[in-house]
Amino acid sequence: MALKRVPANQPIRLTPLSDTPERAHSYALVKTDTFQAMQVVLPAGVDMARHKVDGAAIIHVLEGKVDLILDDHTHVMQKDDWMHLLPGEPHEVVAQENSMLLVTVLFIGT
Repeated sequence: MALKRVPANQPIRLTPLSDTPERAHSYALVKTDTFQAMQVVLPAGVDMARHKVDGAAIIHVLEGKVDLILDDHTHVMQKDDWMHLLPGEPHEVVAQENSMLLVTVLFIGT
């Protein structure tokens, strides 16, 4: 998924979905050699297919409700929930409601 990037040293507002759901988009907020931060918007019913990333992933649910599916367990995550995954951890995300996530991937030491 090619995401729009936000320029460095420029503040942005992660607008709540409830304010402007028709204008909510996924963005690569920043991507460097050491980390990547993304605003991920998932409409209800969307399944982000099983995948993995090279770094440790931090998933923070800003709005909505998602199922975070790991090999042996499904975690129901909703607004204000936070979880970190080990590097290379296969996972799938299914939006149960319109949802917005802040996903940070750390590549340090990987």
